[in-house]
Amino acid sequence: MRQLLAIDCIDKLSSFAHVIDGEIISYSEFEHDSLSAELLNNLNRFLLENKIDLNDFDVFAVCNGPGGYTSLRVAIATIKGIASSLNKKVQAVSKLAANAYTALQMQNEYQDIISFHKIRDSHYIFKQYNAVNILDAKNEGAFIEFNKSAIKQFAKNAIICGDIPHELPKMIDAKLSNGQYKILRQITKDARIIAELAFARKIYYESDKLDVLYPLPPKIHKKK
Repeated sequence: MRQLLAIDCIDKLSSFAHVIDGEIISYSEFEHDSLSAELLNNLNRFLLENKIDLNDFDVFAVCNGPGGYTSLRVAIATIKGIASSLNKKVQAVSKLAANAYTALQMQNEYQDIISFHKIRDSHYIFKQYNAVNILDAKNEGAFIEFNKSAIKQFAKNAIICGDIPHELPKMIDAKLSNGQYKILRQITKDARIIAELAFARKIYYESDKLDVLYPLPPKIHKKK
């Protein structure tokens, strides 16, 4: 029996999930004004309500971005501290992978998922997933910056999810008429998805390898 605690703190609505052998045992959400001041209190409440101790968990999983940098740092530092003190291993799951995993579970018509994330202003990145590569825990980098030429890399038939660029549908109609694409704008992830994907991957590592995923291309990162 393997018990996992998953945390997702990218969004204003954060969440915890307790999973045993891939089955969701308990789940909780909380809103916060200051994650650094409220995360541990909410985590302790979650543990008390479900009558479980941190040391009962065998592994931990956390969404490591991309997203709000401050919230990500708090979540990553918290998990690293807990896992290190308990000598437990961890796994990071990106927002793009979690959204893609949700899309894969919602339908079986399309095998490829194109998951988007809005970096800032009109800048987006995306990554393409399928049922095989999404299970590779090492496949969390190499995001593609979205532009007019980048859509040439799209799989011919795919689900598109996440933070969808507003101009994308017209670009698909104009340049990718030979493919079939379905846009899912309401895809959301939470700690349950983080936990399920982490369990499906079955790969965990030392907490010192855990870090914030904040992929800003240099030209975007520079302040205007």
